[in-house]
Amino acid sequence: MSLRVTPKRISRNAGPLDCPPDKSVTHRSFLFSLLSSRKSVIQRPLLGEDCLASLAAVAKLGGQVERKGTGVEISGFGIRNFGTAPTTKSNPLKIDCQNSGTTIRLLSGLLAGQTGYFHMFGDGSLSQRPMARVSQPLLQMGAAIYPRGEKKGAKGITPTPPIDLEPAQGGLRPLDYAVASLSGSLGRDLSPLNLSVGGDPSSAAFWACAAVMQGQRVCIENVLLNPTRMGFATVLSRMGAAITTTRMHSGGGEDVGTVEINPASLRATEVLPHEIPTMIDEVPMVAIAALWARGTTVFRGVQELRVKESDRLEAIISFIGSIGGKAWAVENDLFIEGLGAAPAGPKASDWFYETLGDHRLAMAAVITADALQKEILLDDAECIKVSYPGFFEHREALSK
Repeated sequence: MSLRVTPKRISRNAGPLDCPPDKSVTHRSFLFSLLSSRKSVIQRPLLGEDCLASLAAVAKLGGQVERKGTGVEISGFGIRNFGTAPTTKSNPLKIDCQNSGTTIRLLSGLLAGQTGYFHMFGDGSLSQRPMARVSQPLLQMGAAIYPRGEKKGAKGITPTPPIDLEPAQGGLRPLDYAVASLSGSLGRDLSPLNLSVGGDPSSAAFWACAAVMQGQRVCIENVLLNPTRMGFATVLSRMGAAITTTRMHSGGGEDVGTVEINPASLRATEVLPHEIPTMIDEVPMVAIAALWARGTTVFRGVQELRVKESDRLEAIISFIGSIGGKAWAVENDLFIEGLGAAPAGPKASDWFYETLGDHRLAMAAVITADALQKEILLDDAECIKVSYPGFFEHREALSK
């Protein structure tokens, strides 16, 4: 559904924002609850469309799912015997993973050691996502996993969904690096989960960039502070952004706290390949914010952007060009020529943006339109619900 978005500005009096729950932790909490025969309790999960795909898969596999208030309770089976009924090769259990790459990849590992037959599929976008990174290690372990689809690219043919899984003959073999840590616990029932999901750094990154681009203060509470997820804050700080993180408590084994962003001038930086995994989903937004920096910012080794919900690398370059900036790619590196100020904005008076059905591109476009104080028409605003159902409500709250 298209949506015309009128620009808003962050208010000087904006109160702290409660960060929405983490998407990655929610996925894993739902799916891993199947591995215990006892009841798991997940408080404050993210109920966006991607995570709901994982929850639906849990129910399809026979997990007992009950929503209670803001939480979800799941009773699983233990490590073996997933599935609600016997399956055959000609009649596998069919699981719709919708748009969620995390769902289909995690389920591939969970189901590879089961005794049933499974067929996993998704929408058109998911059917273009690469699966070799999952299927190849599982094949080495003896799994009977068969990606049916294929995508032709510069490096040849890449296996893609849908995926068929059959019982592994003789069970799975552990990979060499896993033997020491797993051999003592194989076959045991696992303890149930009891956790409260902390806030998603990927969602916090949008408001951090909004604060930098608008020159306003933003405070975000209940953010997961795991350093492997906070790359956006590390990079923005290196660019000169005034970012302070404060640990408040621990939740689910993770530090959770407050992230405060204050106005500051930005300078260009080089983001190295080893930093990219700590901020891969935040690269589109941070790359756009780099237009406000002085000098040319480089993101090294961002080839993963090409195989997200869309080709985000090309989408970023196109978007930056459309608002008066300059960005380009050299092999797997992304370059953004900073202006030290806001770009001129789109030439057309009626700004239309094609989101490609990509939730992160859609949100980045709205944040940019607010910074430029331009009205924007999104061809698909519904895609934002994939990861951030409350995005527009939080945007409204920050403007008051």
